[in-house]
Amino acid sequence: MKTLDTKYTLFPNFKNYTLAFAKFQLIFRSHLPIISLVCCGLASSLTYLKILGTGDLRSQIPQFLFYFLMLSPFYLVASYIASHTSSRRLLFAILLFAFVFRMILLFTVPALSDDIYRYAWEGYLQTRGINPYLYAPSAPQLLPYRNEIWHFVNNKEVAAIYPPLSQFVNALIYLISNSIPGFKIAFIILDGMVIWGILKLLQRRSNNLCNIIFYAWNPLVIVEIAGSGHSDVLAVGLILWSAVLCLSHRPIKSVLLLAGAILSKIYPLLMVPLFFRRIQYRHWLWLPLTLLLGYLPYLKASQGLFSALSYYKEKWRFNGFLFEVLTRKLSSEVAVERLVTVVILVLITVCLIKLDDLLRQLYWVVGAILLLVPTLFPWYLVWIIPFLCFFPNPAWMLFSFTSAISYYVLIDWWTLGIWRQNHFFLALEYYPFFGLLFFTLIKSLILKGMQRTEPKLNWSRYPAANKVARPD
Repeated sequence: MKTLDTKYTLFPNFKNYTLAFAKFQLIFRSHLPIISLVCCGLASSLTYLKILGTGDLRSQIPQFLFYFLMLSPFYLVASYIASHTSSRRLLFAILLFAFVFRMILLFTVPALSDDIYRYAWEGYLQTRGINPYLYAPSAPQLLPYRNEIWHFVNNKEVAAIYPPLSQFVNALIYLISNSIPGFKIAFIILDGMVIWGILKLLQRRSNNLCNIIFYAWNPLVIVEIAGSGHSDVLAVGLILWSAVLCLSHRPIKSVLLLAGAILSKIYPLLMVPLFFRRIQYRHWLWLPLTLLLGYLPYLKASQGLFSALSYYKEKWRFNGFLFEVLTRKLSSEVAVERLVTVVILVLITVCLIKLDDLLRQLYWVVGAILLLVPTLFPWYLVWIIPFLCFFPNPAWMLFSFTSAISYYVLIDWWTLGIWRQNHFFLALEYYPFFGLLFFTLIKSLILKGMQRTEPKLNWSRYPAANKVARPD
């Protein structure tokens, strides 16, 4: 029987080959995470190019959904790799591909939603000295101002709905770029500010910075911001940076940014109580002052400041699964609205009493708002996806994919002019989410129960063990 030494004698280079192969294995294993992530990034880039090549997505909804759902395995595999590995090279690759994905969809026509045309129209009116809260786009007073953007504006019978800071940003972007791509570029820049804010919070919490992938690579975020050009990223960024400054003990700046978030979207108003314990009362004077300053240039519209918001509250009902179920049970939308308000207020109170982590409090409150609102468009989920970088809940990740199924309504809307909601697709969108959400919740409760019942050693009974370092 030949020994290893005999092999080396008969084949002088065998030892060198063996050592080289072993070295290759070590190098490959150490580089496997970055190689796998790059492969996922390249596959995702090709899929985004397919979405870009689809053209007008309004007439290609099934094809869009196919490519969108194709992105899910690449996102999940890359997220798993990133959450279990920490390195500067991996973080650089994540951020590089996040930029590439957004640049690809920057060149798409915003067909899944026409909100961006509303932003541009209201920005255009302000550059002409017109208060957008005074007149609806269809108003005869605006007839001389109708341009090519006007034809694409939605809900022409309703005046401006977005709060003052959003209006100011719309006017500034239109003044600088005077184009729809200019709005998308601006929101991608704001998206970059969100990523920066998440990285600051991850660093502060000593978390793995590569967890940024849960937001930076999320296909829904990329499609809705870089593809459709939604402005929700403005409010999200202001909330996150308000949290950064609050936790960094810069209270006045935190309050100012929180006020800015309220002036961008109304829903951050519900998050104000979560900041109370961390900021002294004297600093809260800046909140009403900033809100008043924001509304001051538009006060001439008086009741018109909130007329569109009232119209939205009364008329829009879409994709709000729990709200719809409760309405069928109680047979009264007014009763459901009161119940939803009570539930959210109770949840805020519970968060203040039971939770000490500001980000976890925000995560729970935002999640409750999303699940209880009567209208839930897919881009609303951009509000909660940043918190997955800190609390990577698989149910919300799944929902960020299944929520895109709601775009099926565009098939009839763009062809027949009928906005028709299908309960089968609603179930397909929500049932997997709720199933996984409850499974995750039960699993976490079981694990916590096991930790509480696990017996702890009384080290005082073992004198010899006291001479060495004990585990905490």
